[in-house]
Amino acid sequence: MLARKRPPCGRQRVSGQATQDARADADCDLGQLSSRPVCLEASALHWVRIQSRAMTHLSRLRIAAGLRAGVRSWRRSVVALLLILVSLQGLAQQVHSNLPRHPLEDKALEQPIEALSEIEKALVAAPPGSLEQVTLLLAKANACRVLANWECQRDAGLQAAEAADAIGQTLLAVRGQIAEARGRFAIQDFARGEQVLGSARAKLERVPDAELLADIYLAMSSMSDRIGKHALAIESAEKGLKALGNVKSPGIEARLWRNLARSRGFLGDNEQARAALSNGRAVIETMRDPKLAAELDLELARLARSRGDAAEQVSAGTRILGLADKLKNSQLEGLGQEVLGLAAMDLGNWNEAITRLRLAYRSFDSLKLERDALRVLRDLVRLEADHGHDYDTTRRLVHELIERERDLDRQERAQAGEDFDAQLKYAQQNFELQRLEAEAALAKAREQSSEDRERLNLAVLAMTVLGLLSLGVLFVQQRRSNRTLADALAQKQRSEKALEASERLLRNISDQTPALIAYLDRECRYQFVNAHYRSVFRADPNNMIGQTVAATRTPELYAQIKPHIDQVLAGERADFESSGIDDGGVERFFRVSYVPDRAPDGEIRGFYSLAFDVTAMKLAERKLEELSRTDALTGLPNRRWFDLSLRTALSRNQRHHQGLALLYLDIDHFKQINDRYGHSAGDQVIREFAQRLRQSIRTEDLVARIGGDEFVIIAEDCAAVDDARHIAEKLLKAMEAPMQIDIYAIRCHTSIGIAWLQNVEDSNVAIKLADDALYAAKAAGRNTFAVAGQ
Repeated sequence: MLARKRPPCGRQRVSGQATQDARADADCDLGQLSSRPVCLEASALHWVRIQSRAMTHLSRLRIAAGLRAGVRSWRRSVVALLLILVSLQGLAQQVHSNLPRHPLEDKALEQPIEALSEIEKALVAAPPGSLEQVTLLLAKANACRVLANWECQRDAGLQAAEAADAIGQTLLAVRGQIAEARGRFAIQDFARGEQVLGSARAKLERVPDAELLADIYLAMSSMSDRIGKHALAIESAEKGLKALGNVKSPGIEARLWRNLARSRGFLGDNEQARAALSNGRAVIETMRDPKLAAELDLELARLARSRGDAAEQVSAGTRILGLADKLKNSQLEGLGQEVLGLAAMDLGNWNEAITRLRLAYRSFDSLKLERDALRVLRDLVRLEADHGHDYDTTRRLVHELIERERDLDRQERAQAGEDFDAQLKYAQQNFELQRLEAEAALAKAREQSSEDRERLNLAVLAMTVLGLLSLGVLFVQQRRSNRTLADALAQKQRSEKALEASERLLRNISDQTPALIAYLDRECRYQFVNAHYRSVFRADPNNMIGQTVAATRTPELYAQIKPHIDQVLAGERADFESSGIDDGGVERFFRVSYVPDRAPDGEIRGFYSLAFDVTAMKLAERKLEELSRTDALTGLPNRRWFDLSLRTALSRNQRHHQGLALLYLDIDHFKQINDRYGHSAGDQVIREFAQRLRQSIRTEDLVARIGGDEFVIIAEDCAAVDDARHIAEKLLKAMEAPMQIDIYAIRCHTSIGIAWLQNVEDSNVAIKLADDALYAAKAAGRNTFAVAGQ
């Protein structure tokens, strides 16, 4: 059934099912999923077949059971792989934007047939050995890639590389070699493809380009993953990320993280795969690529389910549905519903799980995505059988499942051997290459050995003659050298003694100085350290000699000072302040100066480091700052802190519109309490009042004392004024119990004014609204609250 319903994906037909699958991989585009659904299916399943078909080819007697087990195991990862190759157009548009590109190369991405025809005509007219000829050949390789004509892509890339080399355009030559290698990988010429990429890497050693080098590693990673060498795929992806460094190329970087996550997932390292996906998602957010974001969310959902994290499954599924709605893509909608359905099933929400899996099944079935529909149907049948209420529906789904399983088995048997043949062909090519290299090395070694023997014989003869002549000369020179050596030794001893005395003097002076004094060479290795390092860092200065700054500092502290080290090694003096935690767990602050050491020719030989411990001064400044923002009686934020916090909260509310409430409170009849019990008791009442306020609000809310018996509360994330009323009621209830002040049980109540600040930007306006509401509460009889404007 699957074989009969599958429409062709490519515009051209070539022999060999593996070549057809590979062409389908490259010819699919996410924007066309609704009209060409099977293209995306072929792209993802190509990777799955490399594993399951190889097992089938080796074990014909167990083909039925083996295939079902392999397919069922890998099918669960198909969801994460469905969108791997759908972003080819975006990738081609993003990579190497700084290199010359022919306008027809962009047209080739959307209208490849028309573009290829125009390119052929332009190539006839282009001057041989010109830059235009090179860019046209690169555009041709791109058009052939979109048309899945791999031989054409290979040949065009080869011609572009040769033409670029001829005119000295090394980076364009590397682009051509990358295109050639990808074409060779597609037709399973793995050994030659690797050689081409190796040649491209050698060129980049002469003319470095981080983006192109990362693209080479991306191609190697994808090829290794295709033939099942996941460890090598991981290594290539990591090298690609390292090659990028700080270069901004989000398209390549995101795909490297994707390849790394996929290969680690295949090897069962789910935590590392999840971390790689998180990094990929961070890159995607900077480039706003919904296609690649969907890939990463699907892989993230698979990993979340493997470790039982239903919340993350729901989050990923929701994002996928959002992308589906944004792109108007039915297949993405089905994938999102499937992720949410599986999450609901894991949580025991059977009805929701059945509903969502039915929606996913309908989406896949309507798009003729047989494998996706079969995967969802298996889970749906199990749910309907265990928790469904419609016997006829369950019976119908079971019949559909059996029919789809039969079709899948027939298709897998017909195609099982192709990817095993690909791996076998790669191994044969690799073995033949190694054999030829070994034979060439052996022949070269034999030739070298013969030449070495001849040179050795001549050298022995020459050495014999020279030795006899040298003996006579040496005898004469020995007497002169003995006299010269004696004079030199005496002078050296005098110089060493003077140097030792000078070093002792310098050491004594530096050791008595209350500062960290050191000298470091260009490799940031300590060559001199004074004794003060022992008291500050608890390190033996002698052991620090020869060590680098990175080895003697914590990663956090080294990250602070690294830019200043770069500055001084560039020849500029660096003055800065630094802080860190010493070995005793104490935070320390330093005022540091780095002074470059210049040789007479101007070269920077190293630098001097002088650091003063200013911890006591910094702690005093911090304490003063804290005291200036805190009410001394209650320990609550004071008026200054409140004003700053209110302005910040109003600004944040204007951006996010999450609702903000300001509550203005004072103590009812506080003057009578002071007059009756005394000011000392009044202070205790204020402290107890503040303590009850603090205990009655959320930790993220701010309560401050702004004077006398007046307090304010800033409550953010109040969706409605009723939330503020609830807070006020809670505060009134908290004040019902008498306060035990010395021997007195004093009843203390409060009046509260509420201002719900939905569209207020001015802090003075906000305070006045709350203050007016407070007076309204007092006018209403006290021990109550009033809302501004009501």
